[in-house]
Amino acid sequence: MFKKAQRSIIAVLRIIEVMVAILLTVTIGLLAINMVPEILGLLSAKTNISDLKYILEYSFSLIIGVEFVKMVCKPTAGNVVEVLMFAVTRFLIIEHSAITSLFGVLSIAVLFATKKYLFCEVNDPAK
Repeated sequence: MFKKAQRSIIAVLRIIEVMVAILLTVTIGLLAINMVPEILGLLSAKTNISDLKYILEYSFSLIIGVEFVKMVCKPTAGNVVEVLMFAVTRFLIIEHSAITSLFGVLSIAVLFATKKYLFCEVNDPAK
């Protein structure tokens, strides 16, 4: 009885997880379409550096959203590390202080080392 209840709960949670992934995918698609006029606006002569910074923040947020949806749909350790790498990279590009850059680069180095040396091919179905 308990095992059957566990399986039912897991099945419901998986359906909710898929619905959230679908909603996020639709939202990211709509936000990407809304970003096109913003990018085209960068071509005007009145563009300044803060507009470019805004576009970078916006686009990196969309990319992190896409990677998050991939992680929800296919939860592997490699996908989790990729999401973390994108998040740290976004932070590095947006923030420009020396100490945050140092910690960001060290974080990415640790994530790359983790991905290269600690993951087994058995754990990664893509290989």
